[in-house]
Amino acid sequence: MDTTFELLCAYILRMVTAYFDAIDAIDDARTSLEDISGRPTDKEITQLTNLSKSLIYITTATNNSLIALRQLQLSSDSRQDVLVLNAKEKARLGDAIVEVSQALQMAQIATDIVDRVENAYNNMLNNRLNETMRFLTIWSIVLMIPPIVSGFYGMNVKLPLADGPFAWILTIIWSLLAIGLLIWRFYRNSDL
Repeated sequence: MDTTFELLCAYILRMVTAYFDAIDAIDDARTSLEDISGRPTDKEITQLTNLSKSLIYITTATNNSLIALRQLQLSSDSRQDVLVLNAKEKARLGDAIVEVSQALQMAQIATDIVDRVENAYNNMLNNRLNETMRFLTIWSIVLMIPPIVSGFYGMNVKLPLADGPFAWILTIIWSLLAIGLLIWRFYRNSDL
């Protein structure tokens, strides 16, 4: 017949098995999230964040379990004999410590891998953001030319060809020429 302590160790081993199952499920979910070819979606980012959060809980729980089991082991090995265990109970306690240690290592490895996947997602999103910002910067430069040209002709300053009946057509032509020149320059420098 098992003692209360042996039953406690058996319960801890069952609990650790649940940790292993949870870590395996997280690894499977993470593997499916690693296979992204395009930009990560909000759903994928949320799933990865939830995996990371779950791993924090599992890591904390296994670490606390390991601390508690080692305290029990220290109490059983102390000279004051605070906790007296027979050989079978000590063996069960040793088994529980080994299993919890393995679960903690697996959780830490899974956490590291999820962190790296999160970093890859962040890098992809940052690259997309940089491309978008470059695109917007180039087109904002291109689109600022017409207001500059028309601004000169809107001032009360004597400018060449400003008094003619088709001066507004000339401002449009100059704007289009300046825009065309700027776009050609960006294409030539491979910025666009």
